[in-house]
Amino acid sequence: MILVAIDPGRDAGVALFVGGRLVGARLVNGLRPSPGLVGLGLLSGDAEIAVEIPVLYPGGRSRAPGGDLITLAYRAGRLVEAVDAALGPRNVKVVELAPAAWKAQVPPTLLEARIRERLDADELALVEGVTSPTRLHNVLDAVGLGLFRLKRMGRGGT
Repeated sequence: MILVAIDPGRDAGVALFVGGRLVGARLVNGLRPSPGLVGLGLLSGDAEIAVEIPVLYPGGRSRAPGGDLITLAYRAGRLVEAVDAALGPRNVKVVELAPAAWKAQVPPTLLEARIRERLDADELALVEGVTSPTRLHNVLDAVGLGLFRLKRMGRGGT
């Protein structure tokens, strides 16, 4: 089975898992994602797209203003459409997960360390070689979402 995990945004993290293993990770332009998704159609089998959806928490607990969350939701939809198109004609299931559903309230540095711990050396090399350190968190979130979906990692990285 193919799993494509997406952390949406202007700089979107995308992680590709085949047979439960991380085989690709990259940062794509959240406004024009298609060029970064070439080759997905060459894979065979059913697929799942797991995408983190933005949530506006009540009581002002959200880190981003509501307008930014609307933009993020729009970009998430575009990314899902682009991945679906790149996968080609096959059965594709889309799973939407709120941040709290998979990462809980774990601080980002701790969550990133937990994600790295779940990867073997080859998978970690794929992640570390992706992008500059300032944008690596986007890719790590996509990888973490995929690990959670594959049950290789529990909620909050446990």
